[in-house]
Amino acid sequence: VLLIEFIPRPFRNLFTMLKEISTAVNFLSQLILRHSPQCTDSQLEVFREELTKLLTLKYLAHWDVDNPIKGSAYRSISNLNAPDPYIAKAATNASIPNLNIPSGFV
Repeated sequence: VLLIEFIPRPFRNLFTMLKEISTAVNFLSQLILRHSPQCTDSQLEVFREELTKLLTLKYLAHWDVDNPIKGSAYRSISNLNAPDPYIAKAATNASIPNLNIPSGFV
């Protein structure tokens, strides 16, 4: 029996969304650690907090637990030509001067 089954239906959406956001933020934080060695632990922590906050606000009305594919294009984070605006804003808020992460992921 999964824990999520015990969560009331209206809160499953939020629980699932926060888990997915946490996974994305942790992935991006690992990229920053690997490719931006000048970033301090405190800057990285602020980056995590800021990006979590920004993505939560963005995705709150665009998450359907019954149909996870719905809205996935809106929720994508891209670093193809330039850092995603949400990644860039979180980095700026965390005072990370030269964000250096690999390009080419969506």
